[in-house]
Amino acid sequence: MIRKMESMIEVSKSGIVPFCRRNALGVKALGPVLAYGTNFPIVQTFAQRNENEELTAVIVRFQDNVVICSAESMEEDLVLEIREFLDYVGYASILADPSLFGTEPTGLIMTWDSEADCRLKRAVPEPAFIVNKELREIYDLLALSNPGYFMPDYSAWYNDINFRIWHQSAGSILIRDQGKPVASAMALTSMQAEIFIGAVAADPSERGKHFASEALYRLVEQYPNHKYFLFCLPDMQAFYEHLGMRVCGAFSELNEQGQPSFR
Repeated sequence: MIRKMESMIEVSKSGIVPFCRRNALGVKALGPVLAYGTNFPIVQTFAQRNENEELTAVIVRFQDNVVICSAESMEEDLVLEIREFLDYVGYASILADPSLFGTEPTGLIMTWDSEADCRLKRAVPEPAFIVNKELREIYDLLALSNPGYFMPDYSAWYNDINFRIWHQSAGSILIRDQGKPVASAMALTSMQAEIFIGAVAADPSERGKHFASEALYRLVEQYPNHKYFLFCLPDMQAFYEHLGMRVCGAFSELNEQGQPSFR
């Protein structure tokens, strides 16, 4: 059965947090929950349990975008229940384990198990960096480095990220070289022992100068003694492996028709 969590007390007592922190999809899903709680209409948290009352999936719907953290093995009737539930509540996109919907992976999940695994190349000379400020410049970098894909409304994006930073569930790094914004990285979910990294971007005209690596270095520096996750497309796998990350899974992204969304 799928049931909505009506309070953060329910969330904390339900086992959702330890269930989700096992993998990247779960850590990503918890981002808006930890920032907004359960009283904002833009965030809904649902828990699915089997007939033995074991937690089998956590579904977080944030601004109509759904992230699903599921058990490693799912009975077909539970998978069907999730599909029917999502058709009922509606969504703009879904992020989930490829096995849940039988789709080809959209991308890979990368991890550093600790900062000791990082082999981050530093920009020389070291450029200036800014923590948790100048979000407009980060937004513009994301739009510049992801043309045709990163297109959310700025005010909605800013309000969300600023809210998460204010509530200490997220953080950002902006790299400037000679006053020009050249790279960024963000912790979109910040937990006690896990970080989900996103918004890694570099000005295309400045690539090859290790600015993106510098942004990651500065971000990891803000969150020592954590496990780090991020999503990447297959063509970026070699870049992240060169920085010491390893593949720990895959994700599928589905569009509002429930079809694989390939970037």
